[in-house]
Amino acid sequence: MVIHGRSFSVATQVHQPIKVRINRVHGEEDVEAMKNQARGAGAPMFGGAGAAGGSGSSSSATGFAPSLPALVATAVVLFVVVYVLARDQDSSRYDDADGSFDLQDGGVGGVRGMSERVKRKVHIAEAKLVHAVSRRERASRAVPKSAFDVLREELNGSENSRQDVSGAGAGSSVHGVRAFALPAGAAGYTSFSAQALLDHPDVEHLVQLPASVSKDVLHQSVLTAYENMRGRSRYPGRKVSARELRASAAANRIIVSEKSRLIYCPVPKVANSNFKMLIRKFEGFEDYADLLTAHSRARSGLRFLSSYSVEEVEALMKDPTFLKFVFVRNPLDRVLSCYLNKIVNKDPKSEEYATYLGQLYGWRFLTQRDYKSERKPSFQEFVNAISLQSPWQMNEHWALQSFLCSLDVFPYDFVGRFENMSADAELVLQAVGRVLERFPSQKDIKFLANEASKKINKYYSPQIMERVRNTYACDFRSMPEYATPRHAQSH
Repeated sequence: MVIHGRSFSVATQVHQPIKVRINRVHGEEDVEAMKNQARGAGAPMFGGAGAAGGSGSSSSATGFAPSLPALVATAVVLFVVVYVLARDQDSSRYDDADGSFDLQDGGVGGVRGMSERVKRKVHIAEAKLVHAVSRRERASRAVPKSAFDVLREELNGSENSRQDVSGAGAGSSVHGVRAFALPAGAAGYTSFSAQALLDHPDVEHLVQLPASVSKDVLHQSVLTAYENMRGRSRYPGRKVSARELRASAAANRIIVSEKSRLIYCPVPKVANSNFKMLIRKFEGFEDYADLLTAHSRARSGLRFLSSYSVEEVEALMKDPTFLKFVFVRNPLDRVLSCYLNKIVNKDPKSEEYATYLGQLYGWRFLTQRDYKSERKPSFQEFVNAISLQSPWQMNEHWALQSFLCSLDVFPYDFVGRFENMSADAELVLQAVGRVLERFPSQKDIKFLANEASKKINKYYSPQIMERVRNTYACDFRSMPEYATPRHAQSH
């Protein structure tokens, strides 16, 4: 190689950093002599025979050997490289003792604004944490606190500070739903009031009162529904600011319908398609029955809480004419319903099936397995896979309901139950003055129910049920009506 008109051998260039370091001790003349000697003898890298045909003794004398620190540094670098490669290779696969499928790439994508490699690192780290918790859980047979549980406790404080909205005392329940509230005026939000709705100056237009219905019938219907809803609320045990509500996990999901005075948090697999169709109808969309449009955030035309300013959110929370509600479902039924609908009943060659499988096992799984011709995951394998995911990794169809709708942060005036959908949905409609409206059936939305609640005994073993209860422990604590043994519940 020629640099500034002078020729250097490869060996000389390799050792140049070492000679520069020696330069500080020997001086410029000594270093220049060493360079000339190396150029003449063609000094080898580690003191072997000369490249220019010199004798063995001459080559040995002129060859330049690396220093001990350089060898140590090289060894350390090689060790680190080998360790990182081995760790990455091992991290891309997590075997679960209870299933034959493996978690690839640490789980589901969904962290926007990151490269695929960074996403993979994040998901591997999360999966390691959840996997470690799962192993400890199996060893102790105790339900561990998840990261979300810790966050929930930090946000809400002690449960002993809560008071029952009906005045029956902290921790009491009506219709199986625990009802808590702070003293009046201290919460930062206002509960729904049927009388406030009826006192609205434009109530007939607001509720789109049909000509065949008198105001007396409207008043009786609204007040009766409101009375039947008492005790079915769920309020946080502390003051919640509008800024906090707007920044909550549920803000991007909660639908605000100003025309129907409804604020609704949709939970997948809990009749959310039915409610979206109904709300779009109230909002005046002609294609309200189009479910593809209803589920498209960009095309539905619905407005979400996160799109409001902090000041607007505060105004909504303090407006007593808005009914804030959510519907929940037994996690055991919901997980099975999700498995039947998204795995069992999907064509393995369809793009939708590939999407759910990739979100279940990681996208690399699709490239490493012939999933189109292989058997589908069993229910136990499905449960094992989701038990290794954090709440942020889970697909919304099997994600925790308490996480999706911030059940312990957002103030809900009414918590309905999927198991009592027809009657509870009617209460919601009657309470906001839609006295002649009928809740859409599964036939109306052209979606057949899979009747998961009737297939519990077929799919659940004691081990699977324990795994689901551990994975959804936060849901069971947030919804104590589902914490009782399965055989003790009525539907």
